[in-house]
Amino acid sequence: MPFFCCGSSSTSPLNNAELMESYEDCTFLSRNEIFAVYEWYTNLCGGIPNPPLERVVPRKVISDHLQRHPFRKRIAHIFSNEKGEFTFDELLEMVSVFSDKASVDVKATYAFRIYDKTNDDVLDESDLRDVFMMMMGCDVGKASKAARLFLKEVCPKRRRFISIVQFKQIAYRVPDFLDNFKINFIA
Repeated sequence: MPFFCCGSSSTSPLNNAELMESYEDCTFLSRNEIFAVYEWYTNLCGGIPNPPLERVVPRKVISDHLQRHPFRKRIAHIFSNEKGEFTFDELLEMVSVFSDKASVDVKATYAFRIYDKTNDDVLDESDLRDVFMMMMGCDVGKASKAARLFLKEVCPKRRRFISIVQFKQIAYRVPDFLDNFKINFIA
């Protein structure tokens, strides 16, 4: 079956100028990068030429694509829709957030959501323990100790959690945060 890049076929959903302008306005991606994401999406949809933007890709397919990333399952969970699937829009949002051009604020918001495994809108000791285990590859004991020390250092009044506001403040102070919170999906 021949593959048609979305830019080369008049039946591509992205040939709608208004839609393309909307995608450019709502993401951190250029027109060419959006076309590249659509090409990747086409491959994820089995190479069907010009798949509709609503066609779904299972979360597991995206998670498998991120096979070397320690947070692959969590990333796939956060960006997929409520049914655990990716349409083109979810895929585009994920690629945009992990792009070089996404702001610290946007990256910190999504990093917080990825790290908040308990989905309670705070990063507590158990969330941080899991983050340290995944990032440093250490055992539960060392990760728990690191989480407690981190909370003791950054939390005023001995609170046992970090809010999204505090997390963003920390992200702004960490010079490597932007460089480390990116994934090149469309090389």
